[in-house]
Amino acid sequence: MKRWTLAVLAMLATAWAADRPLTIVVAGPSTPAMVAELERLKSDNHAPLVIVQPSATELAQMAPRLGLAPADLPWVFVGTPEHIALGPGNVPALVRRVKSPATAADLMFARWAQLAQAPVSPDVQLLAEAFVPGKEVVLVAARTTAEADRLAAPLRQKCSVSHISTPQLPILVSGQDHPLLDPQDFLRLGFGDDALPCIGLIQMTQPPPGAGGLFEAGHPGRIVDGLLLRNVGNAEWAGDKILRAWAKASGTTLATDEATPTLEAASATPEVEETIVAGGPPVSVTPTAATPSGPVVTVPAGTSVKIRCLEDIDFKNGTRGTVVLFEAAQDVVVKGQVVIRAGARCDGLMREVEGSQGLLAVEIHYVQMVDGASVKVRGIPIIPVGADSILTRGTEFEVSTDAETTVRPR
Repeated sequence: MKRWTLAVLAMLATAWAADRPLTIVVAGPSTPAMVAELERLKSDNHAPLVIVQPSATELAQMAPRLGLAPADLPWVFVGTPEHIALGPGNVPALVRRVKSPATAADLMFARWAQLAQAPVSPDVQLLAEAFVPGKEVVLVAARTTAEADRLAAPLRQKCSVSHISTPQLPILVSGQDHPLLDPQDFLRLGFGDDALPCIGLIQMTQPPPGAGGLFEAGHPGRIVDGLLLRNVGNAEWAGDKILRAWAKASGTTLATDEATPTLEAASATPEVEETIVAGGPPVSVTPTAATPSGPVVTVPAGTSVKIRCLEDIDFKNGTRGTVVLFEAAQDVVVKGQVVIRAGARCDGLMREVEGSQGLLAVEIHYVQMVDGASVKVRGIPIIPVGADSILTRGTEFEVSTDAETTVRPR
């Protein structure tokens, strides 16, 4: 082991100068795209960045030392020879199984700049300050980056008036034309394209014991206190609501020299639709229309939901993080009221079974109720019988609601 470790360190010695020990190492099929983005960032920021692309032999020696397998390619990490020598979980930042080369490169460059204390552009600095384990950030997502920027503008102005700096409350914008997040990030948070445009208060994940890496820790993990506003039409009102919720929780005092938009004011705009969330997944409300006046029904935890697969799933050739579509196979009735309608959307996510060396399973996360809310569900992960197993479209399973929730039948 000592021999090949020394060989790896010798290979890296040509790239790691004594005064610049921190570098970015890129490997796998997406290497050209990631390197091109890193070179652009390096040039734009006049950064003293060193980029290493290990050969196949060097890669075979380096990967086990980092705890990486061939299935983890493509990957990119920030580190030094000392980080590699210390073994798995010790590199400062790592993205494995890269699906968006440009995004991975942007995040790694931001992390490198933060660790190297290199002066960089405000956009890069924002990423470095946002993608930190446990950090609370505002996420503004829309179909285009320009639309997301427009929605974020009133919130940025309110932060400026109250002297709230970017490190205190980073505001991230993500458009489908230039996505900052992967689809599985949105699924993890419990919403999809049907929620756009949306504004939410998000907390980055905390690292599990002994784990390292930017996507292993420090990626969008949960909606804080269920505060997600979706299908936003009034950016002024939505930004104010998010900011006041964050300020109350953090004990931050806001400037009071601006009038606070009210829900009634927001309702004056016919096309506005907000989502008001309290302690759970989002519930859509259209201010211009009357809220359903039917009785509120409590759906107990453990309520059974039968779901149906909407596509064939190839476990052998699948990829961790792939979104899999299901639907409710039949109505779910509680106290004589339909709370989940047959055909309701239900999303799943392919993940690796712990300790299985690459065996994939499908885990179901949320199903949509009749009032538009999404309730979290749980069930035994769907695991293939054999390595060549294919789950066929139409296969049905049973899951159950994870916690007690309420719904207002329409």
